[in-house]
Amino acid sequence: MHSPKPVILFGTEGSYPYSGGGIYTWANILCGELENEVDFIILALTADPYVEQKYSLSSNVKSLIQVPLWAIEEPIHHLDGVSPFSEHVIRKLQTDSKTVDRLKS
Repeated sequence: MHSPKPVILFGTEGSYPYSGGGIYTWANILCGELENEVDFIILALTADPYVEQKYSLSSNVKSLIQVPLWAIEEPIHHLDGVSPFSEHVIRKLQTDSKTVDRLKS
């Protein structure tokens, strides 16, 4: 019986698969070399939402989630493609210090 491949969340910051160079090339090789052993979800923090992808992803990259840090949009907009943006704004406006305190405990 064949067990499913493990899934690894691979976090990158301002790099793979959007920039070229040493560490970025290493990340691309790593994903490709492990194609038969593991699957990846890439969580890429980027400067803005308009950067272009420089690398083709191997077949074991099951998802690429780009989270731009400096943009007009809220980062949640890139993580939740189902809810309308207005819903996120309303939830944010309704959050007060009591709600934050309750969630921290």
